[in-house]
Amino acid sequence: LRSMTQIPAIAAVGSAQCPEQLAVLAAPYAQIGPASVIGADGTLACTIEPDTAKVNVADRDYFRKALRSQDSVIGKTVTSRRYSGTYVLPVAMALRDGAGHETGWLVVGINLNQFAKDNAATWTDAGTIVTLWDQEPRILFRWPDAQAWIGKGLAETALDEDGGQDASALSG
Repeated sequence: LRSMTQIPAIAAVGSAQCPEQLAVLAAPYAQIGPASVIGADGTLACTIEPDTAKVNVADRDYFRKALRSQDSVIGKTVTSRRYSGTYVLPVAMALRDGAGHETGWLVVGINLNQFAKDNAATWTDAGTIVTLWDQEPRILFRWPDAQAWIGKGLAETALDEDGGQDASALSG
């Protein structure tokens, strides 16, 4: 993500070459969902999506976190506004000019549905479940049955056998 923010066609918010450059960078990665450059007001300035409707993400947590961060941020799992039933884990990083001022944000979405689908083919045990947690710990994504699990905290699951005392066992 950091190296992508240094590419002139991406760093120059609104560049005509931006969509093509994002598409070239994302092409080898099937699990990359939407890759976009967001303007200072939260409106999409560039995207790999062919339909460039003016979507505004100023209400999304990753955008608000990115406004305050000097590093990349990971947002909460969101349901795609463009593709029904698709779960996306957004990762964002500020774009800066030569003086270090924020000019926009690069956001790459990890398509969690595609991630689970791609990896399910390699699982050898029937009934394998994949769960991604954040640092709280709160469930970011679960496959299968994502809708029933996303957003639940450890204490709300059967995994919390010790009353949430050893969430460190979940890291990794």
